[in-house]
Amino acid sequence: RARPFAQQPKLVSVEDYLFVEQPSDDFFCPVTFGLLLHPYLTSCCGNHLSEEAASRIQREGGACPLCKKKDWSTMFNKHFQRQVNSLCMFCCHEDRGCGWQGELAAFHPHVNSCPMRDCPPMTELVKLPVYRETGASTISFGASSPRSIASGTDMKRMMDLRVDDLYEVQEAIWDTRPKWKNIGLGLLISPPDIEVINENNGNIDDKFHSMILKWLENGKNCTWAALCKALSARSVGHANLAARIMTSPATLQHEPLSNPEESKVAFSKELSLQNGIWLRGYQEELAGPGLQGENYIFVAPTGTGKTLVAGYIIMHHLNKMLKEGRRRKVAFVTPTRQLTFQQKTKLQEYIPGMRLVEITGASCRPMHPLVQGDEVDVIVCTAGKLRRELKTEAVEITDFSLIVADECHHAGRPSNYSDIMEFYIRSKLAKPASTLPPHFGGTPLPQIVGLTASPGAGRGKSNIVTVVEHQLSLCASMDATSGIVTVQRNAAELEKYRNAPRKYLEVGDERNPNDPFILYVNSAMETLEHYIGNNPCLARGSSGYDTWLQNEKEAAENREEDERKRISVLDRLSVYSQCLMTYSDFRHEDAVSVLEEVEEFRDQTGFEHFLFGVHMDLMEKLSSLPKIPNPLLEHMETILRDQFARCPQSKGIFFVQSIKHTRYVTNWIKSSPTLSPPSKLLISLATTV
Repeated sequence: RARPFAQQPKLVSVEDYLFVEQPSDDFFCPVTFGLLLHPYLTSCCGNHLSEEAASRIQREGGACPLCKKKDWSTMFNKHFQRQVNSLCMFCCHEDRGCGWQGELAAFHPHVNSCPMRDCPPMTELVKLPVYRETGASTISFGASSPRSIASGTDMKRMMDLRVDDLYEVQEAIWDTRPKWKNIGLGLLISPPDIEVINENNGNIDDKFHSMILKWLENGKNCTWAALCKALSARSVGHANLAARIMTSPATLQHEPLSNPEESKVAFSKELSLQNGIWLRGYQEELAGPGLQGENYIFVAPTGTGKTLVAGYIIMHHLNKMLKEGRRRKVAFVTPTRQLTFQQKTKLQEYIPGMRLVEITGASCRPMHPLVQGDEVDVIVCTAGKLRRELKTEAVEITDFSLIVADECHHAGRPSNYSDIMEFYIRSKLAKPASTLPPHFGGTPLPQIVGLTASPGAGRGKSNIVTVVEHQLSLCASMDATSGIVTVQRNAAELEKYRNAPRKYLEVGDERNPNDPFILYVNSAMETLEHYIGNNPCLARGSSGYDTWLQNEKEAAENREEDERKRISVLDRLSVYSQCLMTYSDFRHEDAVSVLEEVEEFRDQTGFEHFLFGVHMDLMEKLSSLPKIPNPLLEHMETILRDQFARCPQSKGIFFVQSIKHTRYVTNWIKSSPTLSPPSKLLISLATTV
């Protein structure tokens, strides 16, 4: 039985979960909006509720909060809990320097023993390395070159600020010595000083050492933390030195710095759309408020060029800020890594010359150097990455002049988007001066532009009131003071370019229930069910049968007596059930491959010999059977062949239930003489829960 809600871990709240990629709405309770740590499946509409919500509503005799049916019940879903526990996330102490990343199942044990939980949060602009003291007055500058610090420098003052690994930073700086003069410029050491250092030192390592000591002697706080902080704030060449410091020394050795003047020239160029690309009438209508600098959300169907509209707004914004001599920095925020790469490619195609960089949570690259430097116009990033940078105070919301939120409907519920906008709203309420122009001492807030194909209608049963309330809430979350903009004047033109998919349902034939393969597997399963004395009266190879197996296994695990034999039988039944499901949808050899994954026992007891005998008997029977084609796949092959014969440039997508199924579909396509070679058929494989 699942643990009572009161016994759930209380280490952190749901707001403290830092997901590598934001999960879908299915992983959150529609009542409490919390993560479904203990999901309960409703019998009426098939949705999931948290244990807290399910027990409270049923205790009060209420109806289902989603479909409003009064006759309903719930069942704990162990299978869905495994999916929740497999979500990948960061430690909630990431802002204190913890680099742990793993599944949710290991999250609470890690937090209990996290070495960073008692450390103060890091408030430095960049996370820097832990210094290594090699003596009373010595610091290591390189892997094998300890350098003595000048006698007049106070060692204690040089180490009075907590940093994370100064040794690695020093090593990274050392590996840039072929361009050591650029380091001097970054430290604001005057050219005459550089010449003196050059004359007094014949060895380039000594020149480097003397230059850093010169900087320390100039009185700029005289701490190594201040040195690294200054390096991270200065632009050297076309890329910021801080980004190189955070990169491995091997990369530094093979990526020389370029002329600082290059970035100044590129920054002064006025951008324009690629030749042959222009905005249609409905796209100009959507872009109107954005060109006026207003906060708003524009909505248009998928495939009608929303990214082009956003790119045009960004281009106009950058050109305007350039003419006014104001600092410009744009964040293009997406919900997933795949969209990050896709949108960056599109923006580069639409507006050549725009300096873009993509950065996601999977990358260890810091955002601060890109924000503070002048080498990048647009940062295309995931919402999770920007949220973490804001939370650790590595960047501030006012560092940007424009924020474009792709798929902004996520801001209407607890998500990385809503957390980002919370920083914006707090800054707006806490600093009224931020609304003033810069010459009056204000720090202007960024313009906010959201784009989506569907703003949504809210949860539960929808009517005009709930839809309006939901969309007003979305506008409030995005601070969209100009509301939601849709195409009105150019609606007829929009319909010409709108992708209106043709929807139809093709029902293929199922396999013959008297197929020998199905009969043999059913016979083996019946033998095992008789052994444990349980017959669920459910169709084997169905989702209902799998749910029964999971519940039976959970009950056996919670009993005090030894139930290892029963659990072993239930595990074997689960394999056979998966085999039937695979045989129903895919090929004969795919179903056999499921059975081949069963491991043999080395030292067999009487019970293990029984299991082994049932399995070997089944495999022997199946090996003698002919491979009967699957009528469902034959029907699918006909559809694809006809489609690609009519339109060779077509693209297709399969939605399947698991990663294994993607392999089955891929192998089927490759083995089909009419669908191969694969270059004739572009299939994108995806999984769906």
